Amino acid sequence: MTCWSIPGIAIYNAVINENKSKIVSRYAFTDFNAKTTYHFNDRSRLHLMVYYGNDFFKGGTKRKHRHDKDLEESSDISTLDWGSFIVSANWNHVYTPQLFGEISMSFSRYNSMLKRKMKYKNTFLNDLISSTTSKIHNRIDDYSLRVNYDWQLTHSHHLNFGVNYTYHIFTPYLTEFIRKVNHNTNTSTTLQYGSHPHEMNLYIDDEWHINRHWAVLAGVSLSSWINPGNKDYFNLNPRVSAMYRPIPSLCVKASFTQLSQYNHQLRETALSLPTDMWIPIAGDFKPQKSRKASIGAYYNINNRYTLSMEAYYKRMYNLIDYRDDYYYYPSNTIIYEKLAVGDGKVRGIDMSVRKTFGNITGHISYSMLWNERRFENKNNGQKFPSAYDNRHKANIVANWRINDRWEINAGWTIMSGNRITLPTKSYNPLPGTNEIIGSRKDETIDYITSINNYRLPAYHRLDIGANLHIKGANGKEGVWNFSLYNAYCNMNVIAIRKQQYAPGKGAVYEKLRMIPLIPSVSYTLKF
Repeated sequence: MTCWSIPGIAIYNAVINENKSKIVSRYAFTDFNAKTTYHFNDRSRLHLMVYYGNDFFKGGTKRKHRHDKDLEESSDISTLDWGSFIVSANWNHVYTPQLFGEISMSFSRYNSMLKRKMKYKNTFLNDLISSTTSKIHNRIDDYSLRVNYDWQLTHSHHLNFGVNYTYHIFTPYLTEFIRKVNHNTNTSTTLQYGSHPHEMNLYIDDEWHINRHWAVLAGVSLSSWINPGNKDYFNLNPRVSAMYRPIPSLCVKASFTQLSQYNHQLRETALSLPTDMWIPIAGDFKPQKSRKASIGAYYNINNRYTLSMEAYYKRMYNLIDYRDDYYYYPSNTIIYEKLAVGDGKVRGIDMSVRKTFGNITGHISYSMLWNERRFENKNNGQKFPSAYDNRHKANIVANWRINDRWEINAGWTIMSGNRITLPTKSYNPLPGTNEIIGSRKDETIDYITSINNYRLPAYHRLDIGANLHIKGANGKEGVWNFSLYNAYCNMNVIAIRKQQYAPGKGAVYEKLRMIPLIPSVSYTLKF
């Protein structure tokens, strides 16, 4: 079977005038996906897949304000561009009725660019013109090989074992900073060194069905990280889970899992977008580790409804983030010198109700969590909430199969807003300082008491879609998908920016909203 998904492209442009300011926004994305399967025989088949996706966002504000005969203009525009490319081949083979194996190879590339340009002009301050431009580029290439086997050793023992190998290429990421004041220009470019680490993971799991009431899954993985020029790491990660089924419709599960991660995710902005930087461990930085314990109960009602509740507790070690004083470092400083190491803790409860019969199916889910961090060189060593400390989250999903040709789906999401850091006080600088540093007339100095001390307004949106199935000759099938993202166009707040353009009012803050209603159309051909 071959499956082609024709690119779905959505573009949104907006220019909105609000309070003498112009809000400029543009968003576009492109996705392409192709899959094909070749059957050698009943026991062997080959799967090929290609995927390309790219997203682009540009947004910000432009302002004009007059003081008698003087004109004050300012703009703050951010550009975000990110995407990925994946190609893979997967061969499956049934050796015996008890042994199944697969070998897969893949190449993937992820890249992102974050740019911000701020410009200011004031005729009152001797025609002062200043601008600041910053850029961050990031790219990762991965070559991967995976060998996996499933072996039904006995009636009660099922083994899964294999090996994963990945060759990472972290392209030296580039940071550029350009500062202009009238005819004076300062440029700083930092090319951080790249690396080519090797990552390997050996694993084995045994699923043991003791009797009709009890089952246990126990496993272990040995991971290695070899980065030329840096310290090598080897970690043994166990995992175990137990299931107890007192009656056929009720199941109770408990589990413990330990994981190790060698790539660090570094958050670059307060925006909830996949433009964060990924960097490998190097120098004195150690692999991230996590330990998670959970317990849950699942109840099935006549194979029609499923009720579930799960509680979990997770500890994380060797997390990284920017130090509080990182902006005092010279722009050409190696990024590892700007980072702090800390720990994290997450605990929460997940609950859901699922309907699994009839033409209308779906689920309702609710989650409550607490997400905390503690770093020695951040927030005076005191714990603080994570940016993703979304206390409450609820989802309602419905799928309606009208007939063999049409199906409609809808999903509504609401959750507590992300956390950001805002100053609790602002002070005026000493007289005459503004002209020296090239800042605006009403520039203020911020005082911050704690990190992530403000929660953004609740995030919510409705997504709806419809699929039209068209069956053709020789087993071919085409599927048209029509979708509306954020159907009621709720402009969710994703950040808060500080603006200083109104004289006599000091610091002024504005909410940054992004991504309104986005329609999209895609076509998938199966043959």
